[in-house]
Amino acid sequence: MAVTVLKIILGLLLLLAIVVVGNWVISTRAAARRNDLAPVDDLTEFRQMRDAGKIDEEEFRRLKKTISEQTFGISGSDTVAESDEEPPTPVEDESHRD
Repeated sequence: MAVTVLKIILGLLLLLAIVVVGNWVISTRAAARRNDLAPVDDLTEFRQMRDAGKIDEEEFRRLKKTISEQTFGISGSDTVAESDEEPPTPVEDESHRD
């Protein structure tokens, strides 16, 4: 009887551990997905604010430069494009494909 109860307790602890790890994996992947889109979403929102007159062109460019620096590691000495284009998205290098 004691062995059966011990097996049940160990089984429940194992199941609990699997659920906790699964929940952590799912939340980590969801957070990573949100972070991948955040800079583009922010830039789009700031562009809409500029177009609506809530911020001026100078403020938009400053915000755009900050987003580029944080996202792509562009330092203050590097140039940031002044166009209204979205920042470039990473592209998979296809030169190593068979």
